[in-house]
Amino acid sequence: MKRLEAKLYISIYEKDDEGDQDILELAKLDFHILQVMHRDEVKSISLWYKELNPGSMLGEYVRERPVECYYWALGVFHEPKYAKARMMFAKLIKMFSFFDDTFDSYGTLEELRQFNQAVQRWDEEDARRIGKCYGYVMSHISNTLDQFVEDRASAIGIACTKEIIKHVSRSMLQEVVWREEGHVPPVHDHIRTTAISTFYWALACISFTGMDACDDVFSWAISFPKIIENAAMVSRLMDDISGHECEKERSNVATAVDCYIKEHGVTVEQAKEALGSLVEEQWRSINEEFLTNTTVPVEVLTRAVNLARVMECMYKNLDGYTHSSETADPIDKLLNSCVNH
Repeated sequence: MKRLEAKLYISIYEKDDEGDQDILELAKLDFHILQVMHRDEVKSISLWYKELNPGSMLGEYVRERPVECYYWALGVFHEPKYAKARMMFAKLIKMFSFFDDTFDSYGTLEELRQFNQAVQRWDEEDARRIGKCYGYVMSHISNTLDQFVEDRASAIGIACTKEIIKHVSRSMLQEVVWREEGHVPPVHDHIRTTAISTFYWALACISFTGMDACDDVFSWAISFPKIIENAAMVSRLMDDISGHECEKERSNVATAVDCYIKEHGVTVEQAKEALGSLVEEQWRSINEEFLTNTTVPVEVLTRAVNLARVMECMYKNLDGYTHSSETADPIDKLLNSCVNH
């Protein structure tokens, strides 16, 4: 998001007749140098994804979005020093997308109960016995995390990420149970569960792992601290507001919009407006936490803020991950089109 902002400011500044041309040229060079680095990384992610060949194993139910996953990572870290963290994030968010799609669009309730049990035990063989899709998802998440450790990522950070994934699995299963029972819970109960199933808690943890954060950071992260909870709620609410109609078609899971409508007897638009106000409340809390938290470094807190910022760009008007045409323009601006020198 910072790179999109920079490119916009460059285009504005170069129209200023009184602007400093040396500063303008340095800004353009900075953008170009970073863009070359980011292009190399997205090429690497695309080749990695091609080798996974998920289509042959998982079929048409998965959303194949490797470039969009890298764009997501780029929103969390754009700096050169965080190249490792960026690549780890992009790979893991793609794995989480497989996980999410399997719960939302593929598995039966009984299969997903068994899969959740396999995840709780972190047992790849149990997952394979349920079916090839479950074995594929479980083994690739596990192998990806193990590879991070081999590449000298924090073993404690990876262990924390695995524990959080177990929480996510339980929350996703609860959503499926609600769907199968036709149950539309109160808004508070829905958000409390589905904020975890966004995977943002796990993504925050893997972000810190890629940054080589100290052990104290992971002790803090595993507690689901308020700033991460706020970012996860921004993710959940914006996903449900912008993707309400799409989600009904894709998985028929009750969204926060459905829950608000049932609880308060309002229209879809009124529910979205009220939930939008709740997003603003989460942002105020994020800002307060960022300014007052003295437990962890600012660089760590910035990742939680950036996770929320990505949602503002990806889900402002529509689910920009499912409907990838929505993100085509910002991706083109960041990775394809250059700045003129």
